[in-house]
Amino acid sequence: MSTLIFILRNLTILQSKTIVLVMARLIDEELRTQIKALIDEGKDVNAIAEATGKTKATIYNYIRRNDWKLQKKEKPVVKKKPRGRPAKSHLDPYLAEITRRVQIGIPINTIAGQCDVSRQTLYTFFEKHNIDPNSFHPEDYKLPEIEAETVKEEKGKLEEVMTPQDETATKI
Repeated sequence: MSTLIFILRNLTILQSKTIVLVMARLIDEELRTQIKALIDEGKDVNAIAEATGKTKATIYNYIRRNDWKLQKKEKPVVKKKPRGRPAKSHLDPYLAEITRRVQIGIPINTIAGQCDVSRQTLYTFFEKHNIDPNSFHPEDYKLPEIEAETVKEEKGKLEEVMTPQDETATKI
């Protein structure tokens, strides 16, 4: 290096500028080949900057000027949640019983409390199974008919039990 300085001092200004430009081009060419080799190895900008001692901005300038492409790192594949049929609700086994209770006219709050779920969960369950809780009216739901003979027999037993002397029977 000292010989280079000695030569530069003894040359004219024009000659020294020319030599400096030639030296800069040689250094530039050397750096360019070094950067290209590191890019071909698959190194990223941080690794190239450490290896060459240049800043990342300088490295990016070389890459842009020479139309080089950095190899992109492969991003890890993130598995998405499976779409399709949703998981079974824990209320599914009780679908018939819940529907029956709604038909009878039991309030939604009561049914939700009996099932130990929130009202919103119960409404979501109704939507899932296409049940409209407002479409049922208790008067439309008919209880099973009891035969007339059975009713007469029960009335007869009740009348036998009820006598004027027995006050407890009248309270029933």
